[in-house]
Amino acid sequence: HQRLPMAIYTISIVALLMVLVNYSCDLMTHALGTPSLVDALSFTQLVVAGLVVGPVLIHQAWCNMAIKRGLPELPEGDLPSLTVVIPTWNEALIIEGKLNNLSKQSYPRDRLDVIMIDSASEDKTVAKARAWFDANPDAFGPSVRIIEESERRGKSFSINHAFSESSGEVVMMSDVDCRLDEGALERLARWFIDPEIGAVTGHQNLIDDSGSTEIEQEVAYRDAFTRFRHGESCLDSTPIFHGECAAYRASAIAGRPLIEGANADDSQMAVHVRRQGLRAIWDEQLIFREVAPPDGHAQRVQKIRRAQGLSRHFARNSDLWFTRKQGAFGRIMGTEAWMHVILPWLVIGGSIVGFTAIGVFIYTGGTGASWLTYLMLVVDGLVALFLVSARVGIPIPLSRTASAFGSYMWILFSAQILMIRKMSLHRWEQVTAVRKRLAEIDSIQR
Repeated sequence: HQRLPMAIYTISIVALLMVLVNYSCDLMTHALGTPSLVDALSFTQLVVAGLVVGPVLIHQAWCNMAIKRGLPELPEGDLPSLTVVIPTWNEALIIEGKLNNLSKQSYPRDRLDVIMIDSASEDKTVAKARAWFDANPDAFGPSVRIIEESERRGKSFSINHAFSESSGEVVMMSDVDCRLDEGALERLARWFIDPEIGAVTGHQNLIDDSGSTEIEQEVAYRDAFTRFRHGESCLDSTPIFHGECAAYRASAIAGRPLIEGANADDSQMAVHVRRQGLRAIWDEQLIFREVAPPDGHAQRVQKIRRAQGLSRHFARNSDLWFTRKQGAFGRIMGTEAWMHVILPWLVIGGSIVGFTAIGVFIYTGGTGASWLTYLMLVVDGLVALFLVSARVGIPIPLSRTASAFGSYMWILFSAQILMIRKMSLHRWEQVTAVRKRLAEIDSIQR
C-alpha cells in the first residue's frame, strides 16, 4: 500500500472479490453439479459472509478469554514526571472548562508540566487561557506554557511541536472537549511505574441526553469495539488509541515524529511504542468523558475522518500483519487490519451479490433454486429485520449491534473511497453543537 498507487490498491480489492465469486462457483459446481445463477450468487454470498463474520467472532472469542486473565496489577511507587499537552484551535467556548477540569486532578504539582499549544486560533482561545492562568496562578504550579503557532498546519504538526518541548518522563495529550474523571492523571501515570508499559489510553464515556437512535447505535458500536481494546490489552497491546486521553513513555517515542497529514496520531504512537518492545494498553478504569455528537451527520463526519486515519494506519504497518516475530500482537494487527481495510469491501461486495441474488430469484420465480438460496433469503430477511428494528427503536436482541456494525463498515468504505479520490480529512473540523452543549455542562458544574 505504501509503494503502489491507490488505483492499484482499488484494483487489487476488486480482483479479490472477483476471485471469491469465481472460487465460490467452482466449489458449488464441484459439490452440487452445475448450479443455477441464483444458487451461484447465494453460495458466493455465503462465502463472503463467512469471511466477514468468522474473523470477527474468532477475535471476539480470543479477546473474551484474555479479559478473564486481565491486565497486570496497577503498580505502586513514585509517580513519574508528567507533561500534559492540550492542543487547541478556536476553543474559546470550552477552554476554561477544560482548565477547570484539569486543575481538579490531584497529581503532585512538582511532577506536572502543562503545555497548551494553539494552532493559530481565530477567536479568544489564547486570551481566555491566559486570563484563566493569571486568575489561578497556583492551579498547576510554575510549569505552565502556552505555545502559539503562526499558522494552522493540523493536529499532528502541533503534537510534534509540543512533544519536542516537553520535559516529562511521560507525555500525555488531552483534547479540549475531553473531561477527565477524578484521579485519572494519577491512575494513568501509575502504569508507567511498570517498565514494560509504554503507552496507556482510557475508557471513553459519552455524555448524552438526547436519547436519539444515532446515539444508541454509537453506544452499541463503542461497546463492541471497546471489548476488543480491552481483550487486546490483556493479550499484549492494542493498536487503536483514544487521542482525547492518551499517554506515552517519552523515551519510547523520542526521535519518532508523527506522520503529518495522516491523522490517527494517537494510534501511530501506540504502535511505534509496541515496536520498541513495550506494551500499549487500554485501561477500563481510566475514564474520560465527551459529549456525543447531536445528530447523525455530525457523527458521520467525525467517524469518516477517524476511519480514514485508521485505514492509513493499518496499511502503513502492513509489515506487522500476522507476523510471528510480534507474537500475539502480530495476530492482533492482522485481524484489526482485516476488519478495517478488507472487511468494508467484502461487506459492500457481499451486499451487492445478495441484492442481485434476490433480484434474480424474483425475476425467475425461484426456478432452479436450491435449499441454499432459500436459506440465504432467510438470512437476508433477518439482517433486514435487525437493521430496520434498530432504526425505528424496536428492542430486538442484537439489532443495535448489527446496525452499528453495518454502519461502521459503510463509514470505513466511504473513508477509503475518499482516500482513493485523494480527499484527505486530516484537518480536524469542530462540531459546534458539541462545544455549545459542553459549555452548558461546564457552567453547571462550575
